[in-house]
Amino acid sequence: MKSSLNDKDEFIELCKNEYHGNSLQYNILHEFENTYCSDMAIWWYTRESFLYRILNKAFRIQNIDLLFLLRFFIRDIHRALTQLKENQIVYPIRVYRGQLLANDELAALVGSVGKIISINSFFSTSLNRDYVVFILGDADPNENSLKRVLFEIDAGSDIQNSKPFAEISERSFFNDEQEVLFMAGSIFRLIEVEEVDGLWIIRLVLCKEEENDLMKLYDHMTKKKESTINLLSLGTALSISGKFDQAERFFRRMLRELSTDDYSNLAESYQGLAVLSAEKGDYQMSLGWNQKALELLEQKLSPDHPDIGFIYNNIDILYGQ
Repeated sequence: MKSSLNDKDEFIELCKNEYHGNSLQYNILHEFENTYCSDMAIWWYTRESFLYRILNKAFRIQNIDLLFLLRFFIRDIHRALTQLKENQIVYPIRVYRGQLLANDELAALVGSVGKIISINSFFSTSLNRDYVVFILGDADPNENSLKRVLFEIDAGSDIQNSKPFAEISERSFFNDEQEVLFMAGSIFRLIEVEEVDGLWIIRLVLCKEEENDLMKLYDHMTKKKESTINLLSLGTALSISGKFDQAERFFRRMLRELSTDDYSNLAESYQGLAVLSAEKGDYQMSLGWNQKALELLEQKLSPDHPDIGFIYNNIDILYGQ
């Protein structure tokens, strides 16, 4: 499923209504409308403007309709990170991210040591630890509701199957920062949490996608087309986070958007719904979605095609539940 110029046009019209009367943002929007190209995606993402705010808000509240309009932009960032990663990253690397977290948020992370964490949005980090700690500032003895947290993230040489990430200074609006950006949907394992002199240090390790059980089921689907990978990544991130209802809305939206002759992506959407149903324990429903995918592919592919074999294997597993 490919994003179209209509997506960008519809998004721009939405923003014109949103920022009507805001001359500064409206001028930036006009610039975006007339000059945006895919090679400038990271430059626009890192610029302090309406685009950064809208995209991150859409991720934060999981606004599926808005994320669909922005899929042209998400796709372009994915492509840029992939290109940069291939040309520049020297493994292993360690990057840092500073945040102020509420007590309940920190407690949830403390209780998640050893578990997989999926990041539903783009994840900005820095190669410069001292700079991140400086930005966090000193601990405020009168502030008990927020904790200073430093994320330390390691990416080794064996994570070729992770979501793309890269040092983006050469394409960033702020080209003097040592920023490393991780693609939305990146998966980490939480290794350790400790407090040192009022600073909470949370150590994460970037994971290969297949380390997550749910990702194993998606792995077959997400090795095909770049546009599909990006869309399924969003649905997968929702699923891993346990937001099954939102993920289902996402995949059903895909089915509505796809043309009837796009059999491959239609089948993959059915399989996405099949995985969700299985995750929720509705194996009968999962069988139904798999059957829809199978019927569609059997009309187009030879009986010995790997895609058909993959679905038959899933069906066999479901019958064993």
